[in-house]
Amino acid sequence: MLSPVQREIEKYPIVRIKSSPYMPNIKFFKSTKFVYPRPNMYFSDLPHGYLSILKSAKYVFSDRVHTCAAGLIFGSSCMYIKGGKRSNDGRNNLFLRLGLPEIYNRPVSLDFSYIEAEKERMTKELAVIIPS
Repeated sequence: MLSPVQREIEKYPIVRIKSSPYMPNIKFFKSTKFVYPRPNMYFSDLPHGYLSILKSAKYVFSDRVHTCAAGLIFGSSCMYIKGGKRSNDGRNNLFLRLGLPEIYNRPVSLDFSYIEAEKERMTKELAVIIPS
C-alpha cells in the first residue's frame, strides 16, 4: 500500500518527473523495482517531455541542477533542494553565479536583465583575451 502524497501546491497540480521508472535492486543486480507508481508521475528516455513539463511549470522543486536550470530558463520559479549525493560536488554553485543565492531557501526566478548584463561583460572580457 502506498502512503498518500501531496497532489497540489496552491491549486497547482504536482507532476513528479524521473529519468527511469525503475530502480536497480542492489542485492540482485538482475532484478528491478518499480519506483513511484503514483498518480502524476512522468518518466521517459527522451528530453522533450521533461522540457515541456518544465516549460509549463509554475514552480519547480528539485535536487537536480539541470532540472532547476531548465526551469529557470523557461521562466519557472525554482527551488534547489540540497541533500542529494550530488549536492556537494559544486555544480549548484552555478546558481550563485546567476545571482540566485536564495534558491536554496525558496522558489526564485531568473533575472534576465542580470543575465544580459553578464553576457555583455563576458563578451567584453573575451574580446580582450581573444583579439579579432
